[in-house]
Amino acid sequence: KHENLSILAGVPDGLPPLLKADRIQAKAAHVGFDWPAGSPEPLFAKLDEEINELKEAASENNPEHIAEALGDVLFMTVNLARRLGTDPDAALNTVCEKFKKRFEFMENKAHEDNKNLSDYTLEQLDGFWNEAKTVLLSRQHDSCNFKKMP
Repeated sequence: KHENLSILAGVPDGLPPLLKADRIQAKAAHVGFDWPAGSPEPLFAKLDEEINELKEAASENNPEHIAEALGDVLFMTVNLARRLGTDPDAALNTVCEKFKKRFEFMENKAHEDNKNLSDYTLEQLDGFWNEAKTVLLSRQHDSCNFKKMP
């Protein structure tokens, strides 16, 4: 068995996928295999290209092609996050928490009516979702506004 001398060999296989993608990209960038410095526009263009490939795969309804194309979209999204100085894992976690709060708001609205979410139409659920966005955003802003003491 040959020793793996790749700089990528130091990235553990067991890492969570977003972190693994970030580490692989950072190691490749360390030896110059990276997008040119400057504007992130080429990365956005590549992400658009990958999304178009995903759309094509979805239209073919080929599960293997869909999985590969979706992986490319996610990998490119991690690359873009790295360029923009954002931790993709933390960003996704923040969005998951935001989704949970909005969904729980919707569940509470249904509970107030003694109903389940499944009792509503998609349009009604969208209405609850939009209300949750507005109400929760307003609460977030209120908690950031410190009132001056008289």
